[in-house]
Amino acid sequence: MKYTVIIPTMYFHNSEMGIMLDRYEDCPHIEQVLIINNTNDKSVYFKHPKVFVLTVGHNIFVNPAWRAGALLARTKGLVLVNDDIIMKGDLNKLFELVSNIQLKNKVIGPSMDCYRQKRLYEGDIVIEKNTFPKMNYGFGVFMFIQKNTFLSVEIPKEIKVWYGDMILFKKLAAYTFKGVEVVTEFGGTSSKINLKGIAKKEKEIYKHEFK
Repeated sequence: MKYTVIIPTMYFHNSEMGIMLDRYEDCPHIEQVLIINNTNDKSVYFKHPKVFVLTVGHNIFVNPAWRAGALLARTKGLVLVNDDIIMKGDLNKLFELVSNIQLKNKVIGPSMDCYRQKRLYEGDIVIEKNTFPKMNYGFGVFMFIQKNTFLSVEIPKEIKVWYGDMILFKKLAAYTFKGVEVVTEFGGTSSKINLKGIAKKEKEIYKHEFK
């Protein structure tokens, strides 16, 4: 299966994103990289042949940007990615393992063992069915999902910044991978813009959705 990587961004993390664009370019499983430009800067240019930049002219936030990218994606497989991460490990092998799994009605994201904030697993790359009752911290920074599956999951339009990954985790069969280290500061972009009041509102909507 071929994949489209979807990255919503406001360009606060160009160095991390540049490193990862090089890695996506070298991965044969990735056909397309869609960058959702959540700013009014139309001059952004990337040299990578796989990259297409969709400039929307204003900040539509993460969850709507994922959907906009999914609607444009040419491939059956999607990877929903944060702009402030660096993946250390064999991405090609990770994609090969994911390609052996029927992705319909499933979502795959990093285990807690991928982050040094928890404990770093240093064995082979493996994919396992999630056994934790709650979502792994950081699950939403790099998620594999089938395009049709993603578009079939209803995320309330009022939920724009957070909880989109948690809704996917709750409504689909969740799997985790480990053996690839994910380096991130978590919330790198959301901490740089004014989101006063949005977090509380979205949390209330999410809690009502899954009460």
